[in-house]
Amino acid sequence: SNSFCTLLVCCGQRSIMVLLNLRCVSLAFVIAAAGVVVATVPTPGDVCFTSRSVHSAPVGDPNTVPKLTTDEAAAAFHATRLDWVYTTDAAFVANASANGLPVTAAINANVPDKLTGPATYKIGRIVNLTGSPLTAPWMWGFSKTNPPYYGCVNNPEYTDGVLFPRALALLKMGASGLQHDDPHVNAEAVHWKHGGCYCDHCMAKFTTYASERGLLPHGENATTFDYKQYLLERGGYGRGDTTLRVGFEAFQFDSAVAYQRRLRAYLDAEMGRPVAMSCNNGATLWDNVTSVFDFGMGELAHADCTPDRLRSLLLEEPVGNVPRGKTQVVTMPKLREYPLGTPIKLLTRKAAVLTSLLAGHMLVPWDIYMPAANMPATRFYGNVSDFVDVFAWIAARGAATVGAFPALLHTWGAGPSVVRFDVDGGNGGGAPDADVYWVLRGMHESAAQREWVIGAVDWAWPRGDSAVVWPLPTNPGTNFTVAFNVSSVVPDAATFTLAPPLSVNVSVVLKDGDVVLPEVTYSGAIVRFAAPATVCGFAPFAVFRIALRWE
Repeated sequence: SNSFCTLLVCCGQRSIMVLLNLRCVSLAFVIAAAGVVVATVPTPGDVCFTSRSVHSAPVGDPNTVPKLTTDEAAAAFHATRLDWVYTTDAAFVANASANGLPVTAAINANVPDKLTGPATYKIGRIVNLTGSPLTAPWMWGFSKTNPPYYGCVNNPEYTDGVLFPRALALLKMGASGLQHDDPHVNAEAVHWKHGGCYCDHCMAKFTTYASERGLLPHGENATTFDYKQYLLERGGYGRGDTTLRVGFEAFQFDSAVAYQRRLRAYLDAEMGRPVAMSCNNGATLWDNVTSVFDFGMGELAHADCTPDRLRSLLLEEPVGNVPRGKTQVVTMPKLREYPLGTPIKLLTRKAAVLTSLLAGHMLVPWDIYMPAANMPATRFYGNVSDFVDVFAWIAARGAATVGAFPALLHTWGAGPSVVRFDVDGGNGGGAPDADVYWVLRGMHESAAQREWVIGAVDWAWPRGDSAVVWPLPTNPGTNFTVAFNVSSVVPDAATFTLAPPLSVNVSVVLKDGDVVLPEVTYSGAIVRFAAPATVCGFAPFAVFRIALRWE
């Protein structure tokens, strides 16, 4: 398994905020029957890239320079995996795999009747009270003559005859995992205005469900009761017993849970290995449906793109939103404007780094849905020059961890700060900065040494010079050696470049009876980030490896 430790320090609080998050990823990789290592869930250091459909010709929005194919963009952004790709092109999947890029193929709630050929949506679809097929309200405009009707998870003609075979075919063609968009299916459709499903399969199953739970109206029995007929006799939607309606919604939700569990059990059995599965959970929703999956992917709302909200969305329970053993992938923050200006690009860069440090992942901002009213296209294709250094840095440094992780020195909400960030020129006299966020990625302790790997993001960038201050803990009568090793990105580099490591050794003798040692600033160990010439410069972020040795 792959373990790492996460600790977030918001230096603007009087009390230090520290979080320990031990995580085991059992599906980091599996060995396929052919002896090939098939990547599954994203791991630290992965760069997740999506091409919602395969682009064999260069694409982009009006401000994309240069326009690129899917293969070209994935290579340019240092992608390590392709997620959420709608494709049945075995040659594309084989080529990506040959280049070290596992592909998570996508399905949704409305897969076509057949794997190949013209798309039709007739077999086993969700229907309303009058028997008409339904799709999501926002999908009616996709096609007036052939809307992508949702399939019913209680109808075996759809599940066993259409969706299960399609999902298996995608894996058989070489996909390493499966992404399920709109995973709630019936549980979603039941809440649409005049939604469903009221097919014969749903009605028969709901009668049993309601009978077992004592929900049938007085005088009705499990032999003859039909919920659709019950509603029609009373005037249609919203009529009849409200308790029965609540029960029907619960039934459709439970049906979605059972469907997702059955799907993954089927795929695991057919493939002879655990199949990693992801779903669109809107970046925030972990319920009994989405928790069936190994990781969630979703669109990050602009309002959620703050350090505190990212911490909540990406860290595991009980502090964060993510169930134990799961992983969250998000998009760039959504902003309803076009063209995207400097502020949103800077925000995306900082959020991508902090997301990685918090054990989550941000999809590369290329081929991303951007719902701007004045945008000539609905998808954003970011320029490589705006983001490449960030994602290359994540690929190179994101997996940095050290050894095992015993109990941390500090607890959440108490104790002195582990690190402090000054913005007063580095003389150590300034107050801690509320806009610099530190994440402990690893800690190792032996008989004579403690070592930390810490990532830092300056959320207030751009601004002037700044400095790192490292306070030593108390250990009376001990000689300490503090070693700093820092890796970052050259601020004005257009391509990925690591700054030279900064190292310094300082010995400090702590006398018997000392209390917590005051913060000591070593002039030789101050890390400075010079402001770039342009406002749209590269946000400073770094990984610090700090070793504390004693004799």
